[in-house]
Amino acid sequence: MIKETGGTAFPFVSNGGIQMHQYCEGGMTLRDYFAANSIDIASREPDGTPQGSYFETAEGIASRAYLLADAMLKARNK
Repeated sequence: MIKETGGTAFPFVSNGGIQMHQYCEGGMTLRDYFAANSIDIASREPDGTPQGSYFETAEGIASRAYLLADAMLKARNK
């Protein structure tokens, strides 16, 4: 299953349209950008307290960050 990525986070814009340099692949996706910016929230319990038992692993924090990123993309597309 391919996840919605939101496209590139920082596209190169020129002449009113999105263009890529010859050797540029567009960088990180918007989904990755949202996930990276959700790490602090993802590492906390719902009440805002620091890490609980599920979030003590890097895998738990990363999974939660991508769940938040997916929710942000969904809300963005409404």
